[in-house]
Amino acid sequence: MAYAVVSVIGHDRPGFVRELSALALAQALNIEDTRATGLGNEFAVLMGVTGEDAAIDALDAALADQAANSGMAYVLRRSQHNAERKVSRKVRASVLAMDHPGIVHSVSGFFADRNLNIDDMNTETRPAPHTGTPMFDLRMVVALGADSDAAQLAQAFRSFCAEQDLDGSMEVEA
Repeated sequence: MAYAVVSVIGHDRPGFVRELSALALAQALNIEDTRATGLGNEFAVLMGVTGEDAAIDALDAALADQAANSGMAYVLRRSQHNAERKVSRKVRASVLAMDHPGIVHSVSGFFADRNLNIDDMNTETRPAPHTGTPMFDLRMVVALGADSDAAQLAQAFRSFCAEQDLDGSMEVEA
C-alpha cells in the first residue's frame, strides 16, 4: 500500500473539501488523515492518502487538471506512514499572549532545542474581549522522547514562558 501527503490551497468556497475528496475517491484512495483551515480568502487542506501506486499517480494527474482549471495550487509528495508518531507519548502545550512577531519561532525553538518533534500545531489571532487587543493563541501537540521527563519539561516550559512574557501551560495526554 502506497502513502502520499497532499497539500492543496484554493479560493475559500463551499464544496472545496468535497471536490478534493471526490478526486481521491474516484481513484479508490483512502483519506486517512486531514487538516484543513481557512486562511484569509484561501482554504488550505493537508491530506494523507493510501492506495495503489497507480491510483496516487492518477490523483496527481487529476489534481494537475483541477489546478489548471481553477487557480488552486497543490503539492503531492509520496511518503511513508510514521508508526512512531502514533505511539509516542504526547504533551499538549498552549500559549496565549498579546500578538507580536516571533512567538511561533521562540516556542518552536524551545522544543527543537530539546530535540522534540511537533506533531500538530494551530495558531489563531483574535481580538481580546472588551479591549480588542490582538491576542495570539497557540496550541500544539509535541511527541516526547523515550527518556523525556514530562514533569521536568513542563517546569522548563513554564519558566521559558515567564521569561518570554507568554501565558503558557503544558499537560501530558492521557
